[in-house]
Amino acid sequence: DMRWLTGIVGLLGIAGVMTYPIRRQQYKRRGGPLRYWMLAHSYLGVIAGVLLLLHGGTESGGALTTALMISFDLVILTGLLGILIYFFAPRMLTRIEGQPLLIEDLTARREELSAELGATIAAAESGTRQLVEQRVLPRTMALGYLLRQFFKRETLDDMLTATKREFDAELARLSALEKEKLERTIETAATMRRVDALVYLHQLLKLWLAPHVIVTSLMLALLVVHIIQVVYFEAW
Repeated sequence: DMRWLTGIVGLLGIAGVMTYPIRRQQYKRRGGPLRYWMLAHSYLGVIAGVLLLLHGGTESGGALTTALMISFDLVILTGLLGILIYFFAPRMLTRIEGQPLLIEDLTARREELSAELGATIAAAESGTRQLVEQRVLPRTMALGYLLRQFFKRETLDDMLTATKREFDAELARLSALEKEKLERTIETAATMRRVDALVYLHQLLKLWLAPHVIVTSLMLALLVVHIIQVVYFEAW
């Protein structure tokens, strides 16, 4: 009947979906471009999802079947989240940094900027140091300033110029030496926030993968139990 047909075809779709992780482990033998396997993984996942929704019908059944359906929904949701992340995050990375950098390089750069910021603050006078702690750091470390890196199209130089302009009144009251220190502090803090944004985007590319793998493993285990249960009751 239709329930068996949708169940079997949906199972074949899941089997096709699981060929992508196997293909990713093939480093020596070529099995076709990986991007095509990724597309097949996505499309077969959607097809299998539709068929299994039809297979389940309007009633979830017992606790095992309900858990299986929920886990399958979570697999689809985490997979769609991964697709969205891989669509937007690389474009943001390219727009923000221009030339792609490894996360190791970005982390090292952030540590250098943090050390430079600390040294500059320590060398400043007490008035300048207080200004940095009360005005500059709260401004550049704020969530809104981080979101600015993602959504506002501006070069690093333009961002630094605009940020320093916010402190024109404070800069005008300082001596030439302290003014230079404050400007350098503002540039370092703002640049560090730009690097933070790049690091977070790199981490976001991997953030969805662990939940996706976990719920997929749970779904496959429940699916095996479900198949054994169905075959057992059908036989008896």
